[in-house]
Amino acid sequence: MDDTVFEQVMNKGKERKEYQKQSKEKREEAIENGEKRLTVDRTPSGLYFVVQKTGGQLPEMLKGKFTSIDKIRKLVVARYGKDILE
Repeated sequence: MDDTVFEQVMNKGKERKEYQKQSKEKREEAIENGEKRLTVDRTPSGLYFVVQKTGGQLPEMLKGKFTSIDKIRKLVVARYGKDILE
């Protein structure tokens, strides 16, 4: 064992940061290519909510129920820079 415990922890942290950076770049590239990642569904009571098709968490601003699809579109464009709703 050449590495100390400290070096192992630091290497693991670097690997995690690199993985997160690659994931973020991949998401941004998919959005630039026009991939539709979000879907709007409707509840029986007539309210709308957003579902992410690719898995993962929604941004906090898109969680919850909405009365208008237009309001959701405005939030999506503000967050992602383009309309990625399906």
